[in-house]
Amino acid sequence: MGQTAEIIAIGDEILAAHTLNTNSYWISGELRKIGVKTIAHHTIADEEKSIVRVLDNIQNDTNYIFITGGLGPTKDDITKRVITKYFGGKLVFHQNILNELKDYFRKGDRDFPNTINDQAYYPDNAEILDNQKGSAKGMCFVKRNQNYFLMPGVPHEMKNIIERHILPRLQKDTKVAYQEFTISTTGISEAELIGKIEFIFEKYPLVKLAYYPSIEGVKIRIGQKIIDGNIDLLQSKNKLLDVLGNYVYSLKDEDITEIIAKKLMENDLTISVAESCTGGLVSHRITQNPGSSKYFKEGIVVYSNAAKEKYLKVKSSTLEKYGAVSEETVLEMAKGMQKISGTDIALAITGIAGPSGGTETKPVGLVWIGISTMKNTYAKKIIFNKDRKLNKQYFAQRSLDILRLELIKNENN
Repeated sequence: MGQTAEIIAIGDEILAAHTLNTNSYWISGELRKIGVKTIAHHTIADEEKSIVRVLDNIQNDTNYIFITGGLGPTKDDITKRVITKYFGGKLVFHQNILNELKDYFRKGDRDFPNTINDQAYYPDNAEILDNQKGSAKGMCFVKRNQNYFLMPGVPHEMKNIIERHILPRLQKDTKVAYQEFTISTTGISEAELIGKIEFIFEKYPLVKLAYYPSIEGVKIRIGQKIIDGNIDLLQSKNKLLDVLGNYVYSLKDEDITEIIAKKLMENDLTISVAESCTGGLVSHRITQNPGSSKYFKEGIVVYSNAAKEKYLKVKSSTLEKYGAVSEETVLEMAKGMQKISGTDIALAITGIAGPSGGTETKPVGLVWIGISTMKNTYAKKIIFNKDRKLNKQYFAQRSLDILRLELIKNENN
């Protein structure tokens, strides 16, 4: 077996479900990329007996142990003290680190709290790993040729230490490199994907295939050890892309709005959005990207019929005859949004998120999505009957995907 790792997340807030443990997930993913296999995740409380117990039970042949959490300045942050004691060391004061901390707070125009003084004490039997994103530095202990890496629980601080100090040295140590690709899809279910692509991998037994479904789509990861050569990996990737076509929106682990942003900017196009059932979620997701003001000009939530009439000039006769959730209404919403905003493309969404409001002909989960461009206007009907929150998320994702497909069509014309 190649190099292995175990990950320990320390924090009462994780066990109480106040905080999601994304750290262990991220670390495992980064280790996998360099051929290190994670064999265990441990989540424990901020207490000495729990920390000692999990350390006592680390497997003797595990190469790397990653520990996150409990390195802050508060009384419940006991990790550094407990682990220093566990490895037979003592905490020593570092004046240069205290000076760095004072500079760090001064540059941020913040008062220097006395509790931070404890952050200048570090084990005399550990290597100190600099943290450019926060006050708590990382540490590395070595015991029986096993490397124990301690990092703060704050995700961006933990990532900074791992990327700058730990991954480079692990890449030198690992004998078997691993290459993988992430292929992000949307608009197709996991079951449909399996039916379309599983046959491809019957010819490539060395390629590992995994599916990661979510409300926004299915990410496919394929990988192979470089020691086996990567011809199979590249060939299977190309065949997979051929089969899936426009269901694939990215070859990276990125959001669909990042793809939309690139296409809008590359083609010098602007967008506006009129939302009913999604309540501004589509506009929110688009504007999550830096620089979105270059292409996103306007968004409006028209939840009531009166608002649709007032702002988008949807005809009262259309609403009375066809209802708010209809092809006719969403087309008028899209046209009205484009007219008042003056954008190249307008996107409109109206639907029934639930749990009530559905009828036999218009069930909960029904959504109409409209697109209006300088050339044409059209609408798509979709039904996705889950709970209210999931329906809204799915409606938003499908709306964004229809926008993405429109942008692809625009590029090809």
